[in-house]
Amino acid sequence: MDLIIGIGVPVEIRSHAVVLGWGFRTVYYMPSNLSQVMPMDVNERRKRSLSRWNIYKILEQISEM
Repeated sequence: MDLIIGIGVPVEIRSHAVVLGWGFRTVYYMPSNLSQVMPMDVNERRKRSLSRWNIYKILEQISEM
């Protein structure tokens, strides 16, 4: 991802039109995967206490009410 910032100031010199400008460019590399930002342990996914099957059971109980 590039970020380019610039400013131009018109300067009038007799019969010529001149623009005096400054620019700044930077490159920022975006992570393509969340693991590049936050390393994830292999066992971390297994620590979830609520599975989709538990959600199905909860929804089933709610629908029976």
